[in-house]
Amino acid sequence: MSLFLWLGFWLKFCLLYSFGVENVKDGDKLYVWNSEGLYVNFIPIEILDKSLITSIIAALGFFLPLIFKHYFIHKKNNFETISYSKIYLKYRKFILPAYFFIILFIVILNLNLKVYHKGLLPLADLPKTIILILKWFHLIGMGFLTCIILYWEFLLNKKNDLFYLIIILFEGFLTNLSLFSRSMIFYSGSILIGLIGFAEKIRNKKFINYYKKILLSLIILLLFYVINFSLVSKLRDKNYISLNINSNNTEIVANTEVKKTNMFDHFLELTLERWIGMDAVIATNLNHEKLSMSLFTDSFKEKFDASSVSFYEMKFLKHATAREFENSNQVILPGIVAYLNYSGSKVFLFIFCFILSSSFLAFEKFVIKISFGNHILSSFISYLIVWRLIHYGYLVSQTYYLIIGILLPLILLHLFLKYERNKNK
Repeated sequence: MSLFLWLGFWLKFCLLYSFGVENVKDGDKLYVWNSEGLYVNFIPIEILDKSLITSIIAALGFFLPLIFKHYFIHKKNNFETISYSKIYLKYRKFILPAYFFIILFIVILNLNLKVYHKGLLPLADLPKTIILILKWFHLIGMGFLTCIILYWEFLLNKKNDLFYLIIILFEGFLTNLSLFSRSMIFYSGSILIGLIGFAEKIRNKKFINYYKKILLSLIILLLFYVINFSLVSKLRDKNYISLNINSNNTEIVANTEVKKTNMFDHFLELTLERWIGMDAVIATNLNHEKLSMSLFTDSFKEKFDASSVSFYEMKFLKHATAREFENSNQVILPGIVAYLNYSGSKVFLFIFCFILSSSFLAFEKFVIKISFGNHILSSFISYLIVWRLIHYGYLVSQTYYLIIGILLPLILLHLFLKYERNKNK
């Protein structure tokens, strides 16, 4: 969470908005660059001040539980329950090939049927249940399986570092390729960080004792991310067919010409513009007369409409346009801070952020306990939740899908592990 808040607020504000002040008739305004979530070039200083205060209040809400946990809550050792699976040990030579086959099969199936790609509607005419299962595997399931395999592999052989890295890169590369997602560095990085922390505790060695291996792993991950980024960008150019307006009959027509991609330009765009945070807070504060608890509750009523913009775009972005691509599902998101700012109450914003942070810190401990000490899985699930919060604000009434998608496999895993432990007593 700290990283994404830094990227979306501090970094984005510094890069996009701190370029000088111009005096205009109605007072001082700061000139800003256009970004995906903000189309106004001159922002009143008072709005920027208000947005910074909003961001600080939200940050305090998120960070105070962390400070409280660090200084006042006694750390307990969660490793006494760790044990490898005898079933996995017995059938390892079958389970590992099955794991690799499942990943490959799902990715190939999705790439061919075009069931789930980020920003696009499903093209395959499949039952809704099948589509939901494939979505779950891409967003949660394949990473979930990877964390379980890594956990058991590490407990069986604590020194096979290269094999652990191969598993992380294999699954993360293919999953993000299939999703048309350019976030492999965060997705796979969350699993790698979880493994590093887990290894440090189990091996009882500090980072400094094997920092060369960690740095090498991070460099290799970065290299694979660059390759993945390039391939995904090409897939997006090929599959994201832009829509143009025909000036003669005002009809929307598809432009099937494939746009050539400059990977560096894409990377620069993502680095400078695509972090969600400060721009959305400014957009909501520019429309402060609309902010109220009734607006906040109205957002729960948002329904999916492929031909319309999102609730956030409709209420706060004056230049919001309809979908730019054929079969598009792309929307501009406010993120959790701007979304909570719909309420117009700084007290509500702080309390909600504080409760969210406290709840997820407790949930992190719950995941470790229910999975019998799997810190790798805990790190990955924490990433899923944080990623959802940072990109929050669209179809919020469907948040229960994510909750069920995480809790159900956790419960099934716990029942399996508990059954095996009781059986082996």
